[in-house]
Amino acid sequence: MSDAKSPFLPPIMPLPTSAPLTLAPAHARALASFARSKKTNTVSVIGDDLTIMGEKVVIVSQNRIQIDGDVMAEVRARDVEIGRDGSVIGTVAADTGRVVGGVQARMHAGLVSLHETATVCAEVVHESLQVASG
Repeated sequence: MSDAKSPFLPPIMPLPTSAPLTLAPAHARALASFARSKKTNTVSVIGDDLTIMGEKVVIVSQNRIQIDGDVMAEVRARDVEIGRDGSVIGTVAADTGRVVGGVQARMHAGLVSLHETATVCAEVVHESLQVASG
């Protein structure tokens, strides 16, 4: 991923600074390794047996995320694919978004691709839109 900011990924809001944030050592190591990750071909998968939900949950991937389960949260990644059995209720922000399953709420991406099985009830903001017939 280049250091240039994507126009489709809104900035993450900073944490309040009133109290110092102390991470457990394992969490600090995980956060440090995420910051160093420069791989461009990695795929993070939310499996079909997984549901992630929360009011202020933001799922972030520096590369590609495949969603085969259910997400009720915000998703940010370079590339997002919502699989046939996957669904997102919340905001999806990506450079490229492909929907085979369902999305509800908002989708912001440079390229949005909707498969014939896609179910979309969302505000879709895009530069380019591909819609399969069906």
